[in-house]
Amino acid sequence: MARTKRNAASTSKSAKESRARTRTAASLKKKGKPKSRAKQQSRKAESASPEIKTLFFWDASDRVTGFLSPWYKAPFEDGEVTYQSVGHYIMAAKARLFNDKKALEKILASVSSDEHRALGNSVKGFKDSIWQEKVLCVASRANEQKFLHGRNAAALRKKLLPFADHELVYASPTDYLFGIGLSAEDAGDPKNIKNRKRWGRNLFGQSLSWCKKQTWNLANPAAAAAANAKFDVSVFDRPGMAIYW
Repeated sequence: MARTKRNAASTSKSAKESRARTRTAASLKKKGKPKSRAKQQSRKAESASPEIKTLFFWDASDRVTGFLSPWYKAPFEDGEVTYQSVGHYIMAAKARLFNDKKALEKILASVSSDEHRALGNSVKGFKDSIWQEKVLCVASRANEQKFLHGRNAAALRKKLLPFADHELVYASPTDYLFGIGLSAEDAGDPKNIKNRKRWGRNLFGQSLSWCKKQTWNLANPAAAAAANAKFDVSVFDRPGMAIYW
């Protein structure tokens, strides 16, 4: 009789353990595989990071962003030469860099952006590796002349000021060097705006960075002066220190 009770108790205990295991397995299946602490912290950090303000531009005729385009007509001088646009300056610099004098003469003589583009894209002796090293400096110089010294510089800076805290992205669907190789519509798609590995180098957008800073400084002289005053130039006042510019 005692043996029968012990067997019954053992059977009952086994049944309870089996039901517990079943409930645990069902719970894990429903919740999925537990996430590692590192992954949880990484996702939390991503969700907590502030969104980047991004302004896409490309078409020179766009009412809001067209003034940022390299082909927006905004004459400026550099030396004794007048350029119709930043794109005009860049194509001329390209011809100079590769010593294509005939192309340079035609580029400087023309006022047509279509001709500037066509002539610049047919420069003889062109080497892409060399151009990629120089093009950011060239574009930065052109934008500096346009926004700080051009005929319409004040009006252009007034347009730029509201976007001084934005990332400027040249959304050319065909240019992976100056732009990102995607249109504004495609780049603005959630899967593309987060996956920036698909984007091109956006060198033209980057070339506007200094102009943005200077535009903000000119509009906020007191704040700019205070920010500059915080920089201690005495760090360079050290025996034996030499700086070569």
